[in-house]
Amino acid sequence: MRFSDVRLYEKWIRKLEKGKTKEVIDELKTLAEIRKKRKEENKKYKLTSGK
Repeated sequence: MRFSDVRLYEKWIRKLEKGKTKEVIDELKTLAEIRKKRKEENKKYKLTSGK
């Protein structure tokens, strides 16, 4: 697990403890969208074997 992931999880845990569930859900959705976009972009540039 990367250090940045750990810091994000700690931030979310603190928000959840304060009862800010909606904020955490919104951040998770945003993060998921970003990762999905990156995955799609990476597919475009993926090299195929020369068979």
